[in-house]
Amino acid sequence: MQCYNTIARDDLKKRIDKLRKLRYNLSIKLIGQPFGKILDVGGGDGGFLEEWGAKKEDCLIVDIAKPYIEEAKKKGFKTLLADVETVKLNKKFDIVTLNAVLEHVLHPEKLLLNIKRHMNIGSRLFIVVPYKEKIKKHPKYEFTHLRSIDEEYIRGLAKKSGFTVIRMKPFLAQFPGQVVFPLVREFRTLLPDDCLCKIFKPEDLFIEMRLRKN
Repeated sequence: MQCYNTIARDDLKKRIDKLRKLRYNLSIKLIGQPFGKILDVGGGDGGFLEEWGAKKEDCLIVDIAKPYIEEAKKKGFKTLLADVETVKLNKKFDIVTLNAVLEHVLHPEKLLLNIKRHMNIGSRLFIVVPYKEKIKKHPKYEFTHLRSIDEEYIRGLAKKSGFTVIRMKPFLAQFPGQVVFPLVREFRTLLPDDCLCKIFKPEDLFIEMRLRKN
C-alpha cells in the first residue's frame, strides 16, 4: 500500500505529459463514446475519464492509492479508496476500464473475477496494457510492472476468468521525435495505426472483453 501511495505522490507532481495524453486519445478512439454507468478500476486521478469526456455523475473511480483518490475527488469524481482485487460495490456497470492497471496488480485473475461480479451480460470491459514489455526491476518502487503481457497471456487470463475476448489490437503511442517535434506529430497522424505498427514496435495492447455466455 505504501509503495502505491509513493508512486501516486510522485506521479501527481508531474503535469500530464504529452505521451500519456496521446495514449489516452488512441485508447478513446478504439473505445468510442462513453455511455451508461462507468467503473474506472485503478483510475488514478481521473485523467483518463476527463480526456474521454465521461459524465462525472456516471463514473466511479476505485483506486488503492490515497493521493490519487484525493485528487480525483477535487475534480468532482465519485471515488472509493479500496483494493480493486477484493472491493464489493453491490452494483453493476455498463463499462469497466482498466487503463495501465493489469501489469501492476498482484493477482490478475482474482481482479478479473471480481470485476466480473460488477458487470451485466451486455457490459463491456476495456483494458490497455504495455505490450510485450521487457520487465526490469525499478530502482525506487517495489510494485511497478510485474509481468509482460501479450495476446496469448490475455486469452489465457480471459478463459480462466470467464470472459470472451472481442478485440485485441496492438498500437503505438509514439515513434521517435513525435513528442518533441510538432512536424513529426503531424506526420504521425497521417499514417494509419496498422501501418505504424509494421514500421515500429507497438508499445501498448488494447483489449475489449465481455462476459462469456455459459
